[in-house]
Amino acid sequence: MKLSPLWLAICAALALPAWGAESFSAQNAKQADTSRWGCDVCETIPDRTANVNLGVGYVDNGGSPRFNNWVPIGRDQGAVAALNGDVANQDESGNYQLFEVRNLGFERFLLRGEIGNYQGVQLGLSYSEHPYYWNNNSLTPYTGSNNVQVLDSDFRNFEKSVKRKVLGLNLSYEPDSPWTPYADMKLEQKQGTQASYISFIPGFGYAPSYLAKPIDQQTLNSQAGIKYRQQDWGAEITYRGSVFRNDHSVLYYGETGNVYGNQQSYEPDNDFHQLSLLGDYRADTQSLNSRLQWSQSTSDAGLTQYPQAPIMQNNFKGKVNTWSFDANYLNRLSNKSTLKVKLDYLDRDDKSDTNALVGIQRVDYDRSQGKALVVLNHKLSRSLRLDGGYEYRRDKRQYADREMTQNNQVYFGARYRPVGDWQLGAKLLYDIRSGSNWSYASSSPNLRKFYLADRDRLESRVDASYDLTQTWQITLDAWLANERYPKPDIGTSFASDMGYDLGVNWVLLGTTTGYAYLNQQRIQSEQQHANSSASDYARFQSELTDDITTIGVGIADDTLLESKLRLSFDYSYSDGRGRTETNGGGYQYPDNDATSHRAEIQGRYQLTEQQTLHLDMRYERFSEFDYLYSQDQATMGDINQSYNGYFAFVGWGYRF
Repeated sequence: MKLSPLWLAICAALALPAWGAESFSAQNAKQADTSRWGCDVCETIPDRTANVNLGVGYVDNGGSPRFNNWVPIGRDQGAVAALNGDVANQDESGNYQLFEVRNLGFERFLLRGEIGNYQGVQLGLSYSEHPYYWNNNSLTPYTGSNNVQVLDSDFRNFEKSVKRKVLGLNLSYEPDSPWTPYADMKLEQKQGTQASYISFIPGFGYAPSYLAKPIDQQTLNSQAGIKYRQQDWGAEITYRGSVFRNDHSVLYYGETGNVYGNQQSYEPDNDFHQLSLLGDYRADTQSLNSRLQWSQSTSDAGLTQYPQAPIMQNNFKGKVNTWSFDANYLNRLSNKSTLKVKLDYLDRDDKSDTNALVGIQRVDYDRSQGKALVVLNHKLSRSLRLDGGYEYRRDKRQYADREMTQNNQVYFGARYRPVGDWQLGAKLLYDIRSGSNWSYASSSPNLRKFYLADRDRLESRVDASYDLTQTWQITLDAWLANERYPKPDIGTSFASDMGYDLGVNWVLLGTTTGYAYLNQQRIQSEQQHANSSASDYARFQSELTDDITTIGVGIADDTLLESKLRLSFDYSYSDGRGRTETNGGGYQYPDNDATSHRAEIQGRYQLTEQQTLHLDMRYERFSEFDYLYSQDQATMGDINQSYNGYFAFVGWGYRF
């Protein structure tokens, strides 16, 4: 039983007459009479809390479901209502019960319950739904149901959305011992319709359009393990598993006379199993943690259903085994220096069928990867810290045109933090990636993969902050990275990423907090479209530039109206523009552009000690232009989006 300070003071006052009747000498001292100290009126009262919030609102997504990904509603327009609440109970023995409801009545909601003991068994159950929406102005020349589509006489719009339904179950045990077992499971069902791209339409020829691709998939994720902890070391063994099942194996589409004339494969059924053994050890100034993992992925997929196809077998059996190991070592060499070492290794063994493709033999996608990192941190003075590191990475892909790539990376960083109002940090990184010898005889240079090519990368970053006053602060983060691909001279030859974040934080009148920020970023790349040694093909190149600007401001105060009102406002503006310039063909591509305005107001007013009012208002204005879509609206639809979305919600809450 917990005794409050006030109750202890009362008990002490009641005991004074018993003390005062006797001498305070040590010889006559005896045990005090505590018969009247008993807390007969004190009963153990469980700690119970309950909150409920009922609300109504209105939404208008401006005709674009994209807005509904920001708000928990899937309706295009109209009134909405929702329930939020939680009930919790616990007693002095550590037993507890918890039930939570979030946004019940909306399309995106959560139900969760948990029961157990903080020093014993804990059981939880949850259910949630998470929809995701795309633009509905996509056209398709096909109609149908399930996984069979038939060519129609005209184009039509179709709704594209996917809803994830997730059922979760978790079980854990927190004993008063070094052993801690746990287990949890999550079942997810994904249903809806997605858009699948096609490039040929019978009767139209080679024109882009979409198929309405039905989605019906289930995934079961599970995890179980046990931890063992001692003062200086610990260990853990964990199993993770995933089972994926797809109700459709093939999407058929074709003309009325042959609806199976074309087809697209769905993701195959697959299973994943992983065993992990983890351990860590600490001793004085040193620590070590490592992990050993084994995993197996299997799949069972049907191949083409064309009866005339020269297939070698009807089904594809996939199996991939992977071993991985990593270790991290930390040593505090002194009160000024620290050494970190990290090792990683992975080996992927592809055991899948090889005689499974049409007319050819499939290669094994084996792969091995190793990485080593060494980092040294040193405190040069009270204000200056230095750090540097070296990383080596080796990737071997036996199936690739370049079988192996090697990365050598070094970096140096510093942070200056004097006793004052400002600080400064900087980092410089240089990375060299080299690959196997490139052979034009084995593969066309036009098929070069940029992630396997030779590359030199130089990256620099600077950050700083300055306290103008005790209530105003300025922050800056700037970066510049350049990549060059020296050979071969086709494909990506140069890329760069530069930008900065500028922010201001402030406190006004001791209660109002605010911030403002400006971000600008430019991403550029150069593409070579012909090899310099190809005499029969005119050499030309393209330059791609993306510019993104984002501005934001926010302000909040929770002490308005005698601390009964908390109000916050947030606004952001973003503009992105993409340009493509080429010196071949005499054609200049139009710019792509996307602009977004977002504003949000959150409010909370304390009516009484138990009652509160809540306010949530959101607005988004979005527009985009992509010339690739705009030129194919006749067969693809108006993919470019432009809308004004509104959402307003008022809730009443009561605390029991």
